[in-house]
This record gives sequence, structure tokens and C-alpha cells, in this order.
Amino acid sequence: MRAMVDHDPTRILGRRKAGTLKLRETWEALTAEILPPDTSTARDVIENLRRGDVDGMSTGFRTVSDRWGHEGDVMVRELLLVDRLDVSVVAFPAYPATMAALRSFEAYRRCSKKRCPSKAVARRRTQFVST
Repeated sequence: MRAMVDHDPTRILGRRKAGTLKLRETWEALTAEILPPDTSTARDVIENLRRGDVDGMSTGFRTVSDRWGHEGDVMVRELLLVDRLDVSVVAFPAYPATMAALRSFEAYRRCSKKRCPSKAVARRRTQFVST
């Protein structure tokens, strides 16, 4: 599982296997915590989040099992089981209620301007929240 920008595999922000992406899932929300790399892609995303130009999240998935039904006159698809492929910071989320935000931007910025001790680097996490 990877964190990306706009579901683009060439714009990686983090990965669970590398320990740079942590996911927490509840019935209400999926929360992704990303330790972004020192790359132009990550710096651009952080700046766009800081300015408020980008603030959406999305998750890429493959449907394993679903069920279709009706709610009144509306056809409704219920996803029963999915294989999640990625979480992405996006400009146009499919669900407008999602949110991407910087939790520790100031700490990240202080560390990015000088060499930080390893403890400080370990704490400089950026949290992107998808609800």
C-alpha cells in the first residue's frame, strides 16, 4: 500500500512496507499518516496543502465483493469487500467530505531547513486525513 498524489505511481509520498505510511481505519474514517520524503513532489504537496489549494483525499481500490439495491428511486451500490491499492492526496476527490491537512507542518519546516536529530525527524509526521 502506498500514498500518492492523484493516484499517480510516479508521485509516491509514503509506503506501509517502508514505515512511511500508517493507516487507521474505523467505521467512520480512514486516517493516513505519512512521513513525506524530501522530494520536489512532497514539497509541492505540502505547500499546496499549507496554502489550501489542495485539501482532498481519495483511496484507490479494486472491488472484491459488492451488493446492489434500491433506496427509494435511487440505485445504491454497497461495497462489501475491497482490495485497497493506495491513498492519495487529490485536487478533485470523489467524495467532497474528505480532508487532507498538515498536522505538523511547522515542525516539518524547521527540520527541513537544517539537519535534525533523528528523534526530531521521527516526529515530523504529516497527517493526511480522509473521512
